[in-house]
Amino acid sequence: MKHLLIGAVLSVFFLLVITSCSDDPSDLGKGTVSANDGLKVDSAIAYANRDTSFLYEVVGTGNSLVGYAQGNEVRTLMQFTGFTAISSTVTVDSAVVTFPIDFKFLDSTGTIGFEVHEMLNAWSQSTFKWDSVSVAGEYNATPSSTFLGNIVPGDSTIQFHIDELVRNWIQTGTDAPDGMMLIPSSISSSLIIGSLNNLLIETRPHVVVYYRSGADTDRTSTFYTTQRTFTANTPQPVMAGRLFAQSGIAFRTHVLFDSLIIPSKASINRAIFTVSFDGLNSEVNQYTRDSLLVSLERKNVYPFDSLAYTAICTPATNGAQKIYQANVTQLVQAWVSREPNYGILLRTFDENSNVERFALYGSLSPQALKPKLVVTYTTFK
Repeated sequence: MKHLLIGAVLSVFFLLVITSCSDDPSDLGKGTVSANDGLKVDSAIAYANRDTSFLYEVVGTGNSLVGYAQGNEVRTLMQFTGFTAISSTVTVDSAVVTFPIDFKFLDSTGTIGFEVHEMLNAWSQSTFKWDSVSVAGEYNATPSSTFLGNIVPGDSTIQFHIDELVRNWIQTGTDAPDGMMLIPSSISSSLIIGSLNNLLIETRPHVVVYYRSGADTDRTSTFYTTQRTFTANTPQPVMAGRLFAQSGIAFRTHVLFDSLIIPSKASINRAIFTVSFDGLNSEVNQYTRDSLLVSLERKNVYPFDSLAYTAICTPATNGAQKIYQANVTQLVQAWVSREPNYGILLRTFDENSNVERFALYGSLSPQALKPKLVVTYTTFK
């Protein structure tokens, strides 16, 4: 009987507690939150309404490419130092450069022809661009040597002589000459080949010097590049309804979505950018990194290079159509919250490593192929 009485008392107690909590918030807080307040999820779709492709010069720091293909001319610069390690009184018999190949464009079979020109001024691999080529007196107009050879799929290196250059550098006691430029022949070259910087394996070109002194037996010394870069040029591709993103030269694309309207207080749940690929007018191969980069633009003036919130566009398919897509949620949220909508910028993933070209459908294409933004967002109602 005693236990039943205690149970009844506890039941009444808990009932009073629950009842007192049911009116939370208390009278002090009543009326401060509207019964109509809540969250609303909505969506918006915008198609690109303006775009332009433009030249943006880059430098091929740490990479060596040379050749001529499909209107693309690529020159490479190399510098070797340390030649005072060899006495200026020796007889230099030859100097042979080994040039690794781990990149080929557009094919794996073809012809490479180029001239070796001595650089006459100091240069930096981080700043040398195509415009630098036209500086008067930048390099010796007379070639010191030439190379012509056929390339097949199994080739991993080519070799060429720079006997005259090295012989002069050693005899004059030049420890760090300005190096050389390889200038391709548009007549005898059908490929672009080269080596790309790789932290895991040695890809730098090197020169082996063969020399002797008096009665000494033949000796050799090896020098790797201390600087290397490439610079490229090609006519700007122009085609109605197409955008172009190309490495090496490079071409970038500026795309605007002026019709995108989202409430200023919205929270962006997800934003997906899609652009369609035109394989017929692209120049890519098995060495191509099949990705693009998309970035928010913070300035509305050329060269549109104040960028933020960069995302990777990865390949996918929409039926039979190849597309590239990226999650640009941060980018669109920035437009809504604090950044003016100056559009986005498209560029290749390996912009300073090779010369691949992506042709993409632009704002003048049929709607199903136009660049597109699909955005879902939340607002307070």
